[in-house]
Amino acid sequence: RLQMDNGAIRGGIESAEHPKEGEVSWLESWKIYAYGPGAMSSFRYAGAAAYASYILKEMDPALSEMYLQSALKAMNWAEHEIQQPLIEGQFAPDDPDFVDERSQAAIYLYKATGNKKWHDTFLATTKFKDKDFSLWQGNAKDYRRNQRIAWSYALDIPYLRDKKILQNCKNMILKAAEDQLQGMQAMSFPFVKHPQIPRAWGRSGSYPEANILIWAHYLTGEQKYLSGIVETVQFGLGANPINLVYTTGVGHNPVKNLLHVDSRKSGQEVPEGITVYGNTDNTCYI
Repeated sequence: RLQMDNGAIRGGIESAEHPKEGEVSWLESWKIYAYGPGAMSSFRYAGAAAYASYILKEMDPALSEMYLQSALKAMNWAEHEIQQPLIEGQFAPDDPDFVDERSQAAIYLYKATGNKKWHDTFLATTKFKDKDFSLWQGNAKDYRRNQRIAWSYALDIPYLRDKKILQNCKNMILKAAEDQLQGMQAMSFPFVKHPQIPRAWGRSGSYPEANILIWAHYLTGEQKYLSGIVETVQFGLGANPINLVYTTGVGHNPVKNLLHVDSRKSGQEVPEGITVYGNTDNTCYI
C-alpha cells in the first residue's frame, strides 16, 4: 500500500507525536503521516517482496506473481534513482548500509527469477568475495542482514552461483556457529548470542541468533549444533537463574508484567504468546 504508481516505496508511516497518555493503539488520535519514497526503502521492499514471491510460488502462483511484479517495479525504480543527483538527506549510493540493502534485494530477486542480471548486481555489491569477512561485523541490522544473504546464497538458490563466494558463505556460517558454541561453554545456563555484544535488547531468551546454529546443522548434520539449538530454546522456557519462562501464557511461571501498553491502558490481561527480550546486563549501559 506504500508503493507508488512508478514502483517507488515510501519509507513507512509515523504518528505526529508519541501516543497520548491513556490512549490505546486502536483509538490513536494523532494524525498519521507517510514518508516520501526513497531508494533505500525501495531496495528493502524489493528484497522482501521477491522473497515472498519465491516462497509463494508453489502455494499460490497468482499471489506470487503479484509480489514479484511489485518487487521488480520497486527494484527498477531504485536502480534508476541511484543514478540521479543526490538530494540533501539522501543516502549516497556508496554508503555501506545502502550497498548491503541493494545486495540483499538483488540476491532475493535472483532467487525469485533466475535472471542473471540480478546475480551480476549481487556480485558487484557483495562483501563475500573476502573469505575472511565475518558475519558478526556491523550493528544488529548489518550482521543479521549479512547472515540472511549468506544463508540464501549458500543453500537456497536453484541457479548458477559463483563457486568461490558459495564456499565463502558456507565457511562464514560454520565459523559463526563455532563462535556461538564457544561462547556457550562459558555459561552456566547456555544460550546463543552475538559473541561481542552484552545481554540486552533481545539477545537472550528470544533466540534471534539461533538461526546460525540451525543453518550449520543443516549444512553438516553435526549433533553439536543441534544440541546448541536445544539448549538455547530451554533457556527461554525456564532453564535460567530465575526459572522464568519468557513467553506469556507458557509454563508454570511465565513472564507477566511486561511492557504492553494496550493491556496496561485498557486494564486487560496481556495476551498469551508474547515473547519478551529477556534478561539484561545493565552494566552495558554504564
